Amino acid sequence: MRWLLTGVVVAAAIILYALFHAIMTPARSVRALPKGVWILAILLLPVVGAGLWFWLGAPRRAPGGPTRPVQRGLGPDDDPEFLRRIETQRRQKAREEKLNAKESELKAREERLKKEAESKPEQEGEGEDPKPSDSTETDTTPGGAPQQ
Repeated sequence: MRWLLTGVVVAAAIILYALFHAIMTPARSVRALPKGVWILAILLLPVVGAGLWFWLGAPRRAPGGPTRPVQRGLGPDDDPEFLRRIETQRRQKAREEKLNAKESELKAREERLKKEAESKPEQEGEGEDPKPSDSTETDTTPGGAPQQ
């Protein structure tokens, strides 16, 4: 009697393991029959269905390897999004440097023009005698013709 009880417990464990294994297996990985048929076979033919599932239906494992391929991440040199982001940053930095150079050039030009504007009135005032303006005098054009 003890052997019979042990056999029933082992058979139930195998059936449950096969049932959960069939349910958790992706449908594209199941061999021979559709996944739903395998689940029905395990439930309707308990020990035989479980045995057939492991023999014919379950996906095969490669010896010593995992059942699905290991996905490895791309290195930064192989990731197009990373390379695009780096190129965008490089272009933006070049634009900023160009704009900063233009800005400093414009500031220097502005300072130079300010200095020239400040020095012109001083230069015009040097060496000239202030003349009293007489309203009776007539201005002449560069050609010498009187102007009214």
